Amino acid sequence: MFVATTHRDAFLTLAQKDSGVVICDQNMPGMTGVALMGKIRNLYPNLLRILMSGMGSTDDVASGVNEAGIHKYIAKDWTGDRIRSELREVLQRNTKYSV
Repeated sequence: MFVATTHRDAFLTLAQKDSGVVICDQNMPGMTGVALMGKIRNLYPNLLRILMSGMGSTDDVASGVNEAGIHKYIAKDWTGDRIRSELREVLQRNTKYSV
């Protein structure tokens, strides 16, 4: 697992590390999660994209799906167990990955 605290760090990390899944928050400084995921989709179309938000709206979800091709949207209030469960579900639905 790799952690990036800014969208710039995320792009640097993705360029340097082999990744299969990106999880990000919708509300980030400098760029929304949907915008980040859209750019990631264009650069790395095979990465699984999970968007999280504590202040999300249905517009965020729609934009995430339509513009960024997210595979899963997780609204707060989440726990570690829930995130693991949701991640497992996304991985199981994708034939490239198995859990």
